Amino acid sequence: MPKQLLLKYDIQKQVLLESKPDIQTQSLLQYLARLALSKYAETDVITNQILDRKGKVALELSINVYKKILTKLMRNNFVDLSKRVYVTPQEKLLLLVKTFSKHIK
Repeated sequence: MPKQLLLKYDIQKQVLLESKPDIQTQSLLQYLARLALSKYAETDVITNQILDRKGKVALELSINVYKKILTKLMRNNFVDLSKRVYVTPQEKLLLLVKTFSKHIK
């Protein structure tokens, strides 16, 4: 975690290890999550650099799974980080179908 962000949000390093973050930590995590989502928005730019279709689909699918996990954490406002957040098999299947259908020519 960049030191300047900890200072900006007035967060002590040991607070980051707690499973139930305080309001400042939640704010920092929301900021970082929005930053990550802005990077995820560039998925097509990144995957278009890959010529191998299998590699392109695998990378895009991975990005979509991690994006889904992040949006779930954001929806819960990072309230309890001790609980595992995951993508269900049904959600994975839907992401797989969407990703494959995008790359079928």
